[in-house]
Amino acid sequence: MKFGQVQHQVLGEGIHLIIPIVNTVKKIGGRIKKQTTSAETASKYLLFLWMLHLIGILN
Repeated sequence: MKFGQVQHQVLGEGIHLIIPIVNTVKKIGGRIKKQTTSAETASKYLLFLWMLHLIGILN
């Protein structure tokens, strides 16, 4: 990071010049977590709430 901002340049293996006041190094994991959700469940629940609102049970 340069002055606390993330740089878009990816450094490869090897020796790189780091100026202690200007540059800081932070190791960041590059893993991506996969998250799946069911849109059908949310849709059915919203439809149920809409039906309750229509018949006057839910204001």
